[in-house]
Amino acid sequence: MIKRTLYLLCCILCITYSAIASANAQQVNLSSPEATVNSFVASINQYNFKRATLCVEGAKPEAAAELAEFEQGLKKVHATISTSDLHVAVKGVEATVTVTTTVKVGESQETNSVDKSFLKLHLQKNEWRIVPDDTSHFTTVPLQNILGYTAAFLAHPEAFEKAVEQEKENICLLNLKQLAKAIPSFLHFSHIFAIKPSSVRKALSPYVENDSVFFCPDDKRFPDVGAIMQTNRDVSSYSFNANLENTLPSSIKDPDKVILLYEGADGVLDFRHDGKACVAFADGHVKTVSQEESKSLRWKP
Repeated sequence: MIKRTLYLLCCILCITYSAIASANAQQVNLSSPEATVNSFVASINQYNFKRATLCVEGAKPEAAAELAEFEQGLKKVHATISTSDLHVAVKGVEATVTVTTTVKVGESQETNSVDKSFLKLHLQKNEWRIVPDDTSHFTTVPLQNILGYTAAFLAHPEAFEKAVEQEKENICLLNLKQLAKAIPSFLHFSHIFAIKPSSVRKALSPYVENDSVFFCPDDKRFPDVGAIMQTNRDVSSYSFNANLENTLPSSIKDPDKVILLYEGADGVLDFRHDGKACVAFADGHVKTVSQEESKSLRWKP
């Protein structure tokens, strides 16, 4: 009796899954290269990445859940894509589509960019699907071919997540680079490192263009940087090397080896970037270091 019940349950689940898959398939038209591209664009404009994956070879609908934040981000800024000048070249079971894409954002739908997209498609079981591009040089901001880019990250969401994390690390390094460049301006008036370790923002804010450089995008303590920037709160993702406080720059031997600024607090690095932390040295250069590499860092002048 139990075996029969389990068997019936499995049958019901299989039928339900098949029905869902069939319903999803009916939501997109894959009968021709042009139809597939149009269905792909329509799904994106409806902020339905799950449906868009049905147009991409190798993409799995469940993978769209990993991109929910990005999907909501597009919806928040009212981003849409329109196409024109679509040209199709078919050779057997392979096809190439060239199309002009226009990205518009905001409630007023102002044009953000106009671009050419190049897509390869493959015919299998009478259905045309987009062949995703290589993701080895993935970035978080597509410089061109926005449709090909979107298809690639739907097929490989892990590559997109990796690109996002790399971008956050790059921003953090750039932040520290900007803060290190602000130090000479500060010293022009102070002549010594009169900076308290936890008061980096208070000391250097007058010498940077935007206070966003005081916050690492991977620092979970500051989820709303915009709100903090509206205040004078002396908080930051970065700290000044306490060993240099109130010292003369000339007292530093080998400035290319001595820590000037770092992400963390109280002399302890915060390894936010896949086990690495960003640091700035007294000569102004910046780099990421692993926990093992951090053991050999020089803190004293």
